[in-house]
Amino acid sequence: WRTVGSVTADEWASIRDELRASYDRIIALVHETPDWNNLTTIGNPMGVIAHTAYHLGEIRQALCTIRM
Repeated sequence: WRTVGSVTADEWASIRDELRASYDRIIALVHETPDWNNLTTIGNPMGVIAHTAYHLGEIRQALCTIRM
């Protein structure tokens, strides 16, 4: 984020497509987790969710900086 100054419409569309594909993989992982009562089994989906939340927060902060 610190090294990109601008992107073309096609590049932005590609980034959005990649983000959507990642989201779809995460949703599939959550739906495919067989036993939400087993701490070992839910570790991966919960880790991905927490990690994603962190990055979305970073993006939100970056957008606030850009809009100033």
